[in-house]
Amino acid sequence: MKKRFSALGIFLAVSCWAFGHEYIMDDGLPGAILYVDTQITTLTGGDWDDGYYDMALPADNHFYFYGKKVTHLRIWTNGYITCGFGGPPSDPPDPTPDDMPNSDSPNAYIAPWRDDWDLSAAGKIYYLINTGGRNNWVTVKWDGVAHHDDPTARYTFAAAFIAGYLSSDTFARQDTIIFEYELAHSGTGAHDCGKTGTVGIEHYTGWQCEKYCHNSASLSDNASILFTPFVPAYGGTDYNGNGVPDVAVWRPDNGNIYCRYDDRWTSMRHW
Repeated sequence: MKKRFSALGIFLAVSCWAFGHEYIMDDGLPGAILYVDTQITTLTGGDWDDGYYDMALPADNHFYFYGKKVTHLRIWTNGYITCGFGGPPSDPPDPTPDDMPNSDSPNAYIAPWRDDWDLSAAGKIYYLINTGGRNNWVTVKWDGVAHHDDPTARYTFAAAFIAGYLSSDTFARQDTIIFEYELAHSGTGAHDCGKTGTVGIEHYTGWQCEKYCHNSASLSDNASILFTPFVPAYGGTDYNGNGVPDVAVWRPDNGNIYCRYDDRWTSMRHW
């Protein structure tokens, strides 16, 4: 029995490692118009055409991205965010929305709509850091931005990063990433709905991704895209506090998450 249990434990550990680094992608969901309250008025580097703002996340807002804990965000004017693991990212400006996956810089990036936006022509970036109890998330919103090749068009979209468990009646869970499109169709046609640009998330190696679209009119107004880890509790299973996530199994039949640590299985959470 002991050998059989050990084999089962190894299987579950490997499964948790593999599935914890992948995402389920859902689209067609109604948008909720993600709330923001703080405008970015000064950039850390570059300019409003090709620049960025570095954000150090509060500890309660750290989240896991492909199995690595994100502590810093680099918010780019060109509609994407690169992740820092223990410090700010060091990637240079790149106005070209390459297809993904792509090993070239940037990597470890999150792109609600990566394109050659020019905020010196029009548009603003806002954010919200919500920290309170278990409801911890960060929202970044590009509001009314113009494209470098069409300063008359306007687009509004956002990304949110869920670090803490939300209430049971919400569709977002821990370590979920949300894209939302308030205005994807400007009416000019040249860049509407993602005709130019890249939407998705890319692994820090550049060899893996969850791509929603590239140079394809696939976006729509008032819709959301969710990227949810296969193991929803991946980022919250360090129950013995040693800095490494413990083996966890989610049972959809009863909604419980069972974690193995200190040589025992324990039901830790109910969703």
